[in-house]
Amino acid sequence: MTNVPDYCVGEVADHAIALLLACARRVAFFQVRTKRGEYRLQSAAPPERLAGKTLGLIGLGRIGSSVAVRARAFGLNLIAHTPNPIMFRYTRPPPPQQETSSS
Repeated sequence: MTNVPDYCVGEVADHAIALLLACARRVAFFQVRTKRGEYRLQSAAPPERLAGKTLGLIGLGRIGSSVAVRARAFGLNLIAHTPNPIMFRYTRPPPPQQETSSS
């Protein structure tokens, strides 16, 4: 048995975001109806936009931090709990750059 800390981190984070998108867009709901031959989009509420919604994460290790980076790309706000607050620095946006004047 070996410990490979970086193995499949990106793949797991990608899959978590894919599941989030599938839920937000009601993919399973429409897939079942399509198999039945129902093609009415009015049969469900319109999908909600992810931008501006809040995603809660428990654990900001390698995978949680990777999910956070991907979630921010969709405009999600993040709240998180982690037993290791040092890891949180990976999910914070970089500080704004100070403009330097070249006079």
